[in-house]
Amino acid sequence: MTNRVHIICHPEAGGGDGNTILKKVHSELDSFQMEYITYLTDYSTHAEVLTEQLVNRGHKEYKDYLMVVGGDGTLHEVVQTLHKNQADIPVTYVPAGTGNDFYRSWQNGLSVRGIIETMLFSEKPVSIPIFTYNNHITKRQGVVLNNMGFGFDAEVNFRAQNLIKNSFLSKMGLGKLSYLLAVLLSLNSVRHFAVSGSIDNHQFHYDDVSLAGILNSPTVGGGINIDQLTRPKNNEIALVIYRDIKLSVIFDLLIKVLITKKTNESDNIDRYTGQKLQLKITDPIRGQVDGEVIPQKPVNIDLALSTYPFYLPN
Repeated sequence: MTNRVHIICHPEAGGGDGNTILKKVHSELDSFQMEYITYLTDYSTHAEVLTEQLVNRGHKEYKDYLMVVGGDGTLHEVVQTLHKNQADIPVTYVPAGTGNDFYRSWQNGLSVRGIIETMLFSEKPVSIPIFTYNNHITKRQGVVLNNMGFGFDAEVNFRAQNLIKNSFLSKMGLGKLSYLLAVLLSLNSVRHFAVSGSIDNHQFHYDDVSLAGILNSPTVGGGINIDQLTRPKNNEIALVIYRDIKLSVIFDLLIKVLITKKTNESDNIDRYTGQKLQLKITDPIRGQVDGEVIPQKPVNIDLALSTYPFYLPN
């Protein structure tokens, strides 16, 4: 029986890093004499279409592997489509984006060859915690691998994506700096909104929130640490609320987030953990899930813990 690797690749990820990383993947697979088929994404959400086609095609004559080469957004699209189709096909992820928060949480330091060796020689995949969500406003259901956020982090992500597309940063291979630049550009437009909800039946309400982050990883935007206590292996939903953010506290917050990594020492951040979360925001607000922009709408969303299989180091 032949083993084959199906590769879904976003070639423009990381300002073109996707193409470069894909060549390394092909070279390593050739060294193992592995058969592979590569599917390149041409537009936003194309990874979802390609994944749907693979699920429907079946390839029952092969013991196939599924690999994703791209950023967190591409990985999110693939896993969300697999989860929607109840196809628990184990995924191997090779990072090629500007953020790579999933890689930072689960594979940090692993080379392309190390990732491929893990896929080929693991006795079985590892089921890791993810979140599932149901958005009652948009009627959309989906998954969260790294984080979901509303407010400032989503605004930063939105600006960073535009910078990556339009600025010289990506052309110079400095795409990761776009997130830091987006933080600075967003400081003069910090929104304030009301948030309410519950986590494991514990009720909360805030009138002056600038960021509501739902975390499975401590970082957003490729290493910006908004909560150093969150760990993916904790198997819990973490909610961080940045509240009462005034000009007088922004400098101190930036130091705790970007330099000292001591956000738990801030009087302007509250943190909750649990297994189930309900979150409501009445004002239209920009959001993001795993780096992908959520259109500005009110929020009424339920989240719960789930799992999904990946080929990862033990």
